[in-house]
Amino acid sequence: MDATQFVSLTALGLPANATFTINPAANPVTATFTFTPAATQVDQTFGINFDARDNDAIFPLVANVNFRVSVNAPVSSIPTLSEWMLIILSISLALIGYVYSRSELKKN
Repeated sequence: MDATQFVSLTALGLPANATFTINPAANPVTATFTFTPAATQVDQTFGINFDARDNDAIFPLVANVNFRVSVNAPVSSIPTLSEWMLIILSISLALIGYVYSRSELKKN
């Protein structure tokens, strides 16, 4: 590619809350795709098409990439009731062990 040629980048099918930011000052040109889905987009799939093309008048080069983005529900970080029971049991057993070992030390 010579100095008079440039590559343009485009994105089609961007869902709401997605951006495609082009850095035209970079050589070669670069872009950043970001997507922070909203809760209303859970269980949806989006088709996105990215194109790169040069401005050659005789033999223009074109490349494209198509892909799908699926939004899944976030994994809960809050322990379930049974997980809380195991946590409490583990802490209780650890405390009982600590109290027991302290009482054995006092005997000696």
